[in-house]
Amino acid sequence: MNLQRRWEFLRKAMRRVVVYDVPDHSHVGVITFNTVAHTVAPITYIESEDSDFRQRVGSSLPCNPSAVPESQKCLLCGLQEAERLLSADPKGSDGATIILITNGSGQIPQRQMDEIIRIAQHRNMKIEVVLYPLSERRGAAATSHGLETLMEATRGSLFTVMDEGVGNDSKVKMMVALMDALLAAVQQNTPPSASGTTVLVHNAAYPGGISSMSAGTFALDDSLGPNARFSVYYYDLNHVGNAIQLTAPSGQTIAAVNVQEEDGDVNMIFINLEKAERGLWSYSVENRADSHQELYVQITAKRNSSSGLVVRLWTSTGSRPINSSDPSSPVVVYVEVKGGVAPIMDAKVVARLQRRGTNDTGTNYEPLNLHLWDNGIGDPDITKGDGIYSRYLPPLSGKPGRYLLSADVDYNSGFAVVAKSPPSRHHKLKSHYYQQGHDSWGSEQSCCGSSLPHVHTRRASPFFRHVTLGVLEVMSPVPFMDVTPPSRILDLRVEVNDTIHQITLSWTAPRDDWDVGKAYKYEAVVAPLWKEARAF
Repeated sequence: MNLQRRWEFLRKAMRRVVVYDVPDHSHVGVITFNTVAHTVAPITYIESEDSDFRQRVGSSLPCNPSAVPESQKCLLCGLQEAERLLSADPKGSDGATIILITNGSGQIPQRQMDEIIRIAQHRNMKIEVVLYPLSERRGAAATSHGLETLMEATRGSLFTVMDEGVGNDSKVKMMVALMDALLAAVQQNTPPSASGTTVLVHNAAYPGGISSMSAGTFALDDSLGPNARFSVYYYDLNHVGNAIQLTAPSGQTIAAVNVQEEDGDVNMIFINLEKAERGLWSYSVENRADSHQELYVQITAKRNSSSGLVVRLWTSTGSRPINSSDPSSPVVVYVEVKGGVAPIMDAKVVARLQRRGTNDTGTNYEPLNLHLWDNGIGDPDITKGDGIYSRYLPPLSGKPGRYLLSADVDYNSGFAVVAKSPPSRHHKLKSHYYQQGHDSWGSEQSCCGSSLPHVHTRRASPFFRHVTLGVLEVMSPVPFMDVTPPSRILDLRVEVNDTIHQITLSWTAPRDDWDVGKAYKYEAVVAPLWKEARAF
């Protein structure tokens, strides 16, 4: 790829995040480093959304990249310069977040890494790593970037932006992925319920080469501020036609040709929706993108209170690499959906795993979409009605690699409900639940999970959210043998008919690989003693 184009994408992404997304009342500085480090923007107080300082800091990167080879760049120099800046900041230096952008190709000497970790831990820094651009051969195993120890020592996360393009031309997909990574890194260190936090309401990619109208929907809810921003990201301005149309919940149509603005420094056409109506919106955009490019539509807004909708995404492994061939350590994906402190039930929650890079044919890997449930069956979801949705991570086929984990959450076409009062009591879940996709109803016998019986609920207002956790590193390939067991059977029932000497067993199908797929067969063991049955 073209080095200058990569750098331009970085400048655009940093400007987007600083100018539009960094919360008010933040302190932001920018440092570049090669063999030495340079402060290009001293730590600056960003007072408000309209502050001129946003423009200055957001546009502070030099126009041209450094010509110093990656192997000669001094990460330690950059962190030492950051420590110097933080020490001079009157607000104090402890607890700062460092967003480190590097392609990870240079090897860091162990002595330097030890000193970097010492400085970071001494100042209680949290380091979020953005690998950009990461170049890997098609179909090859993921290469180590040597920063795992640093992330673990500072409780940071990893975000990866793959080097993608056609010939010497980079794809706009790289730029948008970098913007999303920087925004997610900022959000990782901002409480999800904090006022003024940028919320990504809707995120959609539309392929080019079709010359058609790209359409979608999004919703604005009461937890968001009065204003929202509808943005279209492009590679070339000619890829976006004049026909951009928005339809408000009331049915009012906004022909955007007279109200749209352009920020060429970010490759963005945007419409500021001031005092936007609450409810379900629809849009259409004239898509003229080339066949090897795409158009991206994003809707963002700021939170206006700490009592509104809160969505959190995490896994049971944290930032640790995943050994996909070890069935003794299954990975669980969790998403919490709440309206303030009240759980939201029956929402549509879909986790998305997208392997980074391209496959042997040069095309993108197919994403894996995983519907999460709040059903309280106990494996893995513990409690029904607590607003925490979960699923086991299924086996990831192929070679070791990096997978971006994100989630889309919405009001499930009106079926989502919000608890209006605390539950009357917490009790064992009766197994008359229906587990979606299992095609079987239970009986009235007690089950192994539990539930929160909310007596009073109300229908949730329309809402949409897109959240990104970061990159999961799969360090071990899936073996050829099937070593992943089914989920546990938690509602086994036995009926004995003494008259005809018959025993009937019934249970909810546990599926094959944890809670994914279909079990191949079942084996029943008859033994006089439990010890003998377990030894089978």
